[in-house]
Amino acid sequence: MMRSVLIIPFLLIGLHSPITLSDTSDWNSLSTVEKKALKAYKSKWQTLSGSNRRSLKKWARISPKQWKLIKKKYKQWESLTLPQRRALEKKIRKYKKTTPEAKRVRLIKWQKWVNALPVDVRKKFKKAWKTMSPKERRAYYLKLKQKYP
Repeated sequence: MMRSVLIIPFLLIGLHSPITLSDTSDWNSLSTVEKKALKAYKSKWQTLSGSNRRSLKKWARISPKQWKLIKKKYKQWESLTLPQRRALEKKIRKYKKTTPEAKRVRLIKWQKWVNALPVDVRKKFKKAWKTMSPKERRAYYLKLKQKYP
C-alpha cells in the first residue's frame, strides 16, 4: 500500500519511464513482482493510459534499497513548509535550465578550490563533508571560503 501512495505523486507530476513498453499490456503480462507491487491498480489496470502503465511498471521494479531512499526523501519533502517547497522547486528549475557546460565549469571551479586548500585542511574537509547535512555543509564551506578564498 505504501508503494501505491508513493507512486501517485510521481504519476501526477508526469515522471514517465523512457523505456518503450507496449501500451496494450494487460494485467496478466505483468511479472509476479509487478503484480504484487501494483495490486492496488488491478481493478483499474485496463482503464489506465499506456504512459501511466509504463510509469507504474517502472516504479514497481524499484529495489527495496531505492524505495527506502525514496521514502526518506518523500518524508523530507513533506516536512518542508510551502515556501521552502516553492524555493526548492525554483532551485530545481534553475538547475535543469543550466547548460551542461555551465555545470562542468562550476564543478571544475569547485575542484580547483578544494585542491587549493592546504593539505591538512583538505583532509579534514573531505572527512567532515561525508557526515554533514546540506545545511552544515553550506555553513562549513562558507566559513572555509572566508579563510581560503
